[in-house]
Amino acid sequence: MAVYSHSRLSTFEQCPRKYKFRYVERFDIGDRQSVEGYLGHCVHKSLDRLYELLMAGKIWSEEELLSHYDKLWDEDKPDELYIKDEVLTEGDYRRKGRDMLSGYYSMYHPFDQDKTVALEKNVVVDLDEEGLYRVQGYIDRLAVKPDGTIQIHDYKTGQSMMNQQWLDDDRQLAFYQIGAKEMWPDRDKFELVWHYLAVPEKRVSTRTDKDLQELIDSTIQLIREIEQARVDDNFPTNETKLCAWCEYHSFCPAKIHPSSLEGKNEEEISHDAVVGWVNRIAEIKKYIYELQNEESALKARIADFARSNGFDVVSGTEANARIQFGERYIPKFTEMESEKESERKKFIDFLIRTGMVDEVFSYHPGSFDSFIKKAKYNPEFKDELFEHVKLIEKAPVVRVTKKRG
Repeated sequence: MAVYSHSRLSTFEQCPRKYKFRYVERFDIGDRQSVEGYLGHCVHKSLDRLYELLMAGKIWSEEELLSHYDKLWDEDKPDELYIKDEVLTEGDYRRKGRDMLSGYYSMYHPFDQDKTVALEKNVVVDLDEEGLYRVQGYIDRLAVKPDGTIQIHDYKTGQSMMNQQWLDDDRQLAFYQIGAKEMWPDRDKFELVWHYLAVPEKRVSTRTDKDLQELIDSTIQLIREIEQARVDDNFPTNETKLCAWCEYHSFCPAKIHPSSLEGKNEEEISHDAVVGWVNRIAEIKKYIYELQNEESALKARIADFARSNGFDVVSGTEANARIQFGERYIPKFTEMESEKESERKKFIDFLIRTGMVDEVFSYHPGSFDSFIKKAKYNPEFKDELFEHVKLIEKAPVVRVTKKRG
């Protein structure tokens, strides 16, 4: 299954037909980019370089930052820079980017509010134990505040500043928090930070473990919908005010054939018909959800049957079910009901003392199991390490495929 990103998921939610253009058909639009997107590219790259030098001990002057931005604008420009607004010019957008950088520089210079630990950090998150559902992305800037709080920074160059409700529901930075928690399991405080550079203003949100689990569950459901759309080749067009900025605008069937549906004008379609379509979709989605739950229950029963009889393949009339069992190592504190925090601290202290903490933890949840099974630990500390480790059975994986011939 494909590795998804926030952008990929949002594209499907915004317009399934746009998703098909971009990720299924991979429609080639050439070296064409909107001026808004290009402005964001140049501003992001300039701030990235600012903090890259800061991590090396050099603080750029505002003039050096703006000079770098101007150089980027000239060198990275695509063959076609699309400007929708007939009044504004490329120079207007270029100056807008300079103003954003100047405002940011004035607000945060000398940039000692936190310590940057990573730039454009790639994060990959497994949403389920089997790794069937995965998301990835790049954190603009990852930093640590003096009190130890991990901050996930994101730069926004659009004109609109979202309200707090939108920030608290945002999916992208919450994904990054899941990845950051796996990188630093000893940290309890995380902040999601948006910099609205056109205002300029900084906004902050936080997530609880419950929030993150709800995000994981809803994202898995959305990925299932997308995969089903691929199977059914069902990618309808969703026309909104964003269509004017879509890079596939001139190729979209809805724009090539406006106001048409099976040969009828929109005025001829009754309100009752539209209501019926919506209701039918709701029924279908409910039915799909029920089928997915039934599938999960049947797979669990097949796995139990296979385990009891020592099988790894169970045959049906036209298909085979292959069952994969396995075990994995986990820290004991993860399954404790009491004294969890004290045992967790003992384990972290042990890893730090023996120099193994960087080997054990990474953004990939399977790293701990691999660390133990491949004996990457210092054998001198093996006995002490295994006092903190437990072997458990992995959730069985059941894959059903058609028989050949």
